[in-house]
Amino acid sequence: MSDKTRREFLKSCFRIGGYAAIAQLGMGAVEDARGLGILPAIVGSRLSVYNWVDDWDELDQVGWGDTTNSLICLHDSLVLGGDDTASGGNLSGADLVFTQVGNVPAALGPPYYRAMDDTQNQGFNVTVACSNLLTGPVFTLIMKIADLTNGQYPIAFSDGATKNAIFEKDGSNLLQFYYNAQNATTTDAIPAGTVYLYMGADGGTHTVRAGFSTSRVKSWDSIPAGQKASLATEVGSLAAGAWSANREFYWSATGGLGTTCNAYYIIMSQSQLLTD
Repeated sequence: MSDKTRREFLKSCFRIGGYAAIAQLGMGAVEDARGLGILPAIVGSRLSVYNWVDDWDELDQVGWGDTTNSLICLHDSLVLGGDDTASGGNLSGADLVFTQVGNVPAALGPPYYRAMDDTQNQGFNVTVACSNLLTGPVFTLIMKIADLTNGQYPIAFSDGATKNAIFEKDGSNLLQFYYNAQNATTTDAIPAGTVYLYMGADGGTHTVRAGFSTSRVKSWDSIPAGQKASLATEVGSLAAGAWSANREFYWSATGGLGTTCNAYYIIMSQSQLLTD
């Protein structure tokens, strides 16, 4: 098969089935697709061959085939005060448990979500091994939430001093994020309703960046400029165990644990799930 014919064949596969369609043809096809410019080349980075938008229905934790690097936690416990148990991330046992605090209500759905209330100090804690998925140099964090109130922190990882990984919906409803003692803020406000929050690093081409969208996206370029921001300088990767003090999801500056929102799921990955 000529290069031109193979390129057209792989392009057709990509249009029809995305990364997964090419991956099913084997690693030779994946490498050819990268060499022909159909898939992005990997340079010092881990780019997920699978696609979290096209290859996942958001209804289970089977995911899109990247179980080694990517963890999915659906907030789907049907028990009042029940913990949520994630899948993937090359973790097992207690490291997959998102431990609830504050008697979190049972899930509603499907699609499943848990109605968090900051007045009840409700949230989830994770282990050190789980939090290490966001220490870089390549990582992606994705959170699906709805009706987030301002002054709330969907994620608050910290060592109690300078090392942190934080999302904040500030008093102006803007998305402010922090990573390793630096921060940046979007110019557009987070709207009411369902939103997807993103944070990620690609291994060196870009500084750590974050953003939000009202529907799932496959690339940072798909997020409008006002809905994303990047740190001013490269921060490098954090060492494992960086967040020794707090490893909390859904936190409030006024009362500790507790963020008012409907929480659907969390994805933590050591792959680059959003391309450029």
